[in-house]
Amino acid sequence: NDGDGLFFKPVQKGRKTTEKVIEARDIVVELRKSYHSVEEIKVVFDSKFTNYENLKKLDDNEIKFVTIRRRGKNIIDRLEQIPAKSKKAIRVEMAGNKKRSLTVLDEEIHLKGYGGTIRQISITGHGKIKPALIITNDFDLKVELIVRKYTKRWIVEKTISEQIEFFHLNLVSSSMVIKVDFDLTMSILTHNLFRLFALDLERYSHISDQSLFDKFILNTADIEIENDKIKVFLKKKRNLPVILEIMQKFASKKYEWLGNMRMEFYGASYS
Repeated sequence: NDGDGLFFKPVQKGRKTTEKVIEARDIVVELRKSYHSVEEIKVVFDSKFTNYENLKKLDDNEIKFVTIRRRGKNIIDRLEQIPAKSKKAIRVEMAGNKKRSLTVLDEEIHLKGYGGTIRQISITGHGKIKPALIITNDFDLKVELIVRKYTKRWIVEKTISEQIEFFHLNLVSSSMVIKVDFDLTMSILTHNLFRLFALDLERYSHISDQSLFDKFILNTADIEIENDKIKVFLKKKRNLPVILEIMQKFASKKYEWLGNMRMEFYGASYS
C-alpha cells in the first residue's frame, strides 16, 4: 500500500495489526488519493496514531495536520515556570452555541525526531490538572480555530462513547449478521432521533442521550381516549413544562396511524 510509509509506523514483529488499524489506514490513504492537491488535506488524529518522523513526512508533503503531544513531567514543569503574561485567554465555540474560556500558550518548538520547527498550543483552564498539548504544522490558522478543529475529534469520540454506554452498541445481540446490522441501524437511528429531540429543547441541545432520557423521556402517564383525541397526563417532573410547551405545537396534528386522532399533553396534578 503506497500510504503505509507516509502515515503509519511499521508494526513490530510479533504484534498483530487489528482490523480497526487496517480500516483506518485504508480510509486515510483513500482520502489522500481522492484529493487533486495535497495542500487541501488536513488530518486530525490522536498522538498514538503515528510518530514524529511520520509527522515530518506529512509536512514535507505539504499536508496540514493537527494532533496532540504526550505530556511528560519535564514538559509540565517547564509550562508551570512560564509567566502568566506570556499566555492569553481565548473563547472557543462549544456545543449548543456556547463558548468556553481557555488559557493558551502559543509557541514554536523543536521536537526530537521531527527535525524541524512545529507549533505547540498548550491549553489550560479546562478543568483538568494537566494541560493539553496540541501540535500542528499550520502556523497561519488562528489558535481558536485549531483548538476548535481538534475538539471536533473529541466530540466524535464522545458520540461513539455515548452510543456504547447508553445504546450498548458494542454488545452483539446475535450470531446472525442480519440481526446485528438491524440492531446497529436501529441504535444509530434512535441516537439521531434523540439529537433531533434535543434541538427542540432550549438550553438542552448539548446534553447526552442518557441525560435526555432521564430528564425528559423517563416518565409515566395516565391516558384518556376520547372520540377524536387522546389525552396524555404526564406525571409531575422538574422539566415537564419544557415538554408541554414543545408538544403544544402538535396539538392540532392528526395521526393517521391512530385513526386520524389528535394527541394532547397535560401535566398531572400528582407525581
